[in-house]
Amino acid sequence: MTDGDPHDDWLESALSFVVSRGIDPNLPADTTIAPILDEDSAIVCESEYSLPVVTVELEAPTEVDPADQVTPDLRLLRRLGRGGMAVVDSAWQRSLEREVAVKRLREDQLDEWGSAGLLAEARITGMLEHPNVIPVHSLGVGDDGYPLMVMKQVEGVTWHKLIIRPDHPAWTAWPGDRLARHVEFLTRVCRAVEYAHARQIGHLDIKPGNVMIGSFGEVYLMDWGLAVRFDRLDELPQQELVGTPGFMAPEMLQGRRGTDPRTDVYLLGSTLHFALTSYPRHDGEGLAGKLRLALTSAPARYDVGIPTELGSIVNKACACARRDRFGSVRELREALEGFAAHRGSMRITRAAQRQLDQLKRLLELARDGDIDAVGLERLQALVTEARFGFGQALHDWPENRRAEQGLQRALELAIEFELRRENLQAATALLRSLKTERPKLAMQVEELAERMRERGDASARLEELERENMLRGTDLRRSISFAVTGLVCCAVALIWGQASRAGLVRGTQVEALVVGLMGTAAIGLYVKRARHLVLNNQIRRRFTLAFAVFVLGFDLNRIVGILADIPLEQGILVDHGMLIAFVGTGAALVYIELFWALAVAVVGLVATALYPLWFLEIGGVELILVNGVFAWVTRPRSGGRNGAQRRSRS
Repeated sequence: MTDGDPHDDWLESALSFVVSRGIDPNLPADTTIAPILDEDSAIVCESEYSLPVVTVELEAPTEVDPADQVTPDLRLLRRLGRGGMAVVDSAWQRSLEREVAVKRLREDQLDEWGSAGLLAEARITGMLEHPNVIPVHSLGVGDDGYPLMVMKQVEGVTWHKLIIRPDHPAWTAWPGDRLARHVEFLTRVCRAVEYAHARQIGHLDIKPGNVMIGSFGEVYLMDWGLAVRFDRLDELPQQELVGTPGFMAPEMLQGRRGTDPRTDVYLLGSTLHFALTSYPRHDGEGLAGKLRLALTSAPARYDVGIPTELGSIVNKACACARRDRFGSVRELREALEGFAAHRGSMRITRAAQRQLDQLKRLLELARDGDIDAVGLERLQALVTEARFGFGQALHDWPENRRAEQGLQRALELAIEFELRRENLQAATALLRSLKTERPKLAMQVEELAERMRERGDASARLEELERENMLRGTDLRRSISFAVTGLVCCAVALIWGQASRAGLVRGTQVEALVVGLMGTAAIGLYVKRARHLVLNNQIRRRFTLAFAVFVLGFDLNRIVGILADIPLEQGILVDHGMLIAFVGTGAALVYIELFWALAVAVVGLVATALYPLWFLEIGGVELILVNGVFAWVTRPRSGGRNGAQRRSRS
C-alpha cells in the first residue's frame, strides 16, 4: 500500500482490533482509545523505580503516624478529571504554598503496564518546556507504590466546553469575534506541537478536550499519553488502534507505527473543524462508521458563515493523502496566522460583495425599464461603495484574489451603468481601470462614442440649420432699426404732407422719386454698416434681399409713374399693393405674427383709396405701424447666460 492511498484492509484490521480488545462499538466520537500495555507491549517497564518518594495524604492529617517524622508535602483537595488511564486531583503543596495537579493511575490500571504508560507520559511531557505545554513539577511514587506526576494546576476550562457551550461564562474573558479566538487558540496549540516535533515527539491525540484555556488567556495542550518518539516508532506494537475516532487521521487505523508529523497536522485540522462546526469531523454511526469516515477523509463543506479561506486551510490539513496536507505544523500555523492577518480584508470584501450583489439585482430590475425607476442615486452609491470596499480590501491585502475579482466585476457593472446613462467620459475612464480586458465592453463603449459623434454631428447640423433660419436672433439692435426706420418714414411722410398742403411742395412723382432714392441710399448705407446684423445668416440675407427688391420696387414705381404721367396718388396705391405682397409673404413663410403688419397694410390701402388727399399722412402712420410690428416680431426672446452665448453667434 502507498502513502495517502488507504486500503480496506486498514479498516478490517482496525475493526478486528476493536473486537479483540473488547472496545465499545458505540464509543463516543471524542473518547480516546488508549494503548493496551501488557506483556505483548513493546514498552520496557523497569522493575524498580529509582524515583524520590512523594507522600500524598489521602486521609485526615491526624491519621499520619508522628513516628514517621514525615510531613506529607501534598494534600489532596478535590477531583479535577478522570481519563481512560488516570485521574487528576487538585492538591495543596505545603512547601511552596500552592495548588498543584496530581495525575495518578486509576484503580483498574494499577499494574506495571499502567505504571509504565504514566511514566512514559510524564517523561515526554517533562521534556517539553514550552509556554503551551503544562509544566511537570516532579515525578515520583505515591504511598501506594505507584507513580504519580505533579504538574502545574491551571484554572480554566477545556476548549471543548467553550465550543459546545456558546453561553459559557468563561467566554466573557474573550469578548469579540469568536472565530478569531478559535484560530488564535489553535495557533498556540500549533506552536506547542511544532516545538514537540522539533524534539521528535508526536502527540497523536490533539482535540479540543485536550486543550485547556486558562482564566488569564493561557492555552495548554495536555494529555500526552499517546505521544510517540518518531525516531523510535519501530519499538511500538503493530496494528494497534489508538486515538480519538472522531478526530483521527486515516493512517492511524494502522497503529502508531504508521504515523509521522503530518498525522498531528491532520489532528490539528480536525480540532479546528470541531471549533468551527461543533461536531467531530468523523461523525458517523457507531465506531465502525467513524473509522470508515476517517479512512476516506472527504473534504468538508462549510456554510456561508465560515470564511472560504479558513475552510480551505482545514480541508488541506485534513487531506486524506499525507502528501496533500501541509508539509509541517509550521506551514499550517503560518497559514492560520496569514488568515488572521487578512481577516479584516476578508471582512471588507464580504461587505463589498453584498453591495455588489445588491447592485446586480437593481441593474437587472432596470435592464428592461427606466433606470430612474430603481433610484439613480442608490445605484450610484452602490457603485461607489462596492468599488471603494474592494479597493480598501486590496490595499490591506494585495493578494486578496476575491477582492480582486470583486473589484473587476464592480468596474464592469459600473461601465454597464454608465453606458446605460450614456456617460461616455465615465465609461471610458472605468474601462481603462480594468485589470483584465473585456473586449465586449470595449466594443460597447466604442459604439456609444460613435453614436455620440453622430448625434453631435446631427445636433450641430440642426443647430446650424436653426441658426441659419432664425430671423429674430438675440440682438436688440435689429428691433431698434425697424422702430427707427418706422419713425423716420412716418416723420418724412407727415412733414411732406403738411408741406404739400401749405403749397411748399407740389407732391409730384419726381419729388417722390427723389425722396425714394434718398431713402434707398440711406438703407443701402445702413446695410453696409450693419451687415453683421442683417447678413449673418441665410434667412436674414434673404429678407434683406427681399426688402431691397421691395424698396427698389418703390423707386421703379416712381419712374414708371413719371414716364406714364400717372398721378402720385395712384402710384401710392400701387405701393400699398407691393407692401401687402411683401408683408403677406413674410407672414406666410417666416413669422405668422407678421399678419398684423399685413392687416395694417390692407387698412392703409383702403384708407388711401377713401381719403386720397391724406395719402401721405395715412402712409406715414401705416409705415410706423408696420415697422413696429417688425420690431416686435424680431425682438430678442432669451436672455441671461444662454442669451449672451447665442448673442455672440448672432
